[in-house]
Amino acid sequence: CAAAEGRAGVETSETGAVHEGEVSESGAVREGEVHFINLSNGAESLPLLQGIPVAFCRIQSSHCESQNWNGILGGLDPTLLIHLAMGHTCYIHDYGSRNKKRKAPRAVWYGVTFIKFALHVLWELPGDPEPPVLRGHMVEADFRGALRNLDKAVKKKIRYFRDYARTSEVKLYGVVGATDIDGRRDLHVALCQEHSSKPGGLVQAPGTISAAALEKASLAIFDTSTGFTWDGPE
Repeated sequence: CAAAEGRAGVETSETGAVHEGEVSESGAVREGEVHFINLSNGAESLPLLQGIPVAFCRIQSSHCESQNWNGILGGLDPTLLIHLAMGHTCYIHDYGSRNKKRKAPRAVWYGVTFIKFALHVLWELPGDPEPPVLRGHMVEADFRGALRNLDKAVKKKIRYFRDYARTSEVKLYGVVGATDIDGRRDLHVALCQEHSSKPGGLVQAPGTISAAALEKASLAIFDTSTGFTWDGPE
């Protein structure tokens, strides 16, 4: 993606701060990128992301089409929200079925535009948000009206992540393509299952954290069938 280019170098100031955030001397990524699969059609990107951990989200085109603002923001995944708040660049992978030329599904060209604007406003980030444009029309007044009428529960959910904000902008982008398997849930499921079984993803082998490590950290695993597997010291 063009938006992902040009961020490979590391530049630090005299204080040791990492700029345009790449990798610090400790190897920690201060500002990196995270890839999200927007279910269902976004699963088509999974073969391109082999060996790369991905997360999943569900931004529904139907919510965008019906201007269900509460549905759009209320359905956002906490993993997406916290990484955006911490300044990471997040890519939403999705495939469109209606417009083969433009390729972009409504969940991206409409949903991402509204989400970026809404998070900037609700998190009270510095400066003005990027003016939102849909199909060549300025829609800031419409979006601000939508935010004023959000359900309290949705506002509370989004504002919870304001304390984690370490950025001046919401770095959210779409990765889009045209699909020929729209509605083929069986193929989407197969793609997700195949990706989850390969190394490099979120799924780890059983026993990644040993019982000894848990005990040393005074932690316990809770199982609804057996209760706590380790109750800690007396």
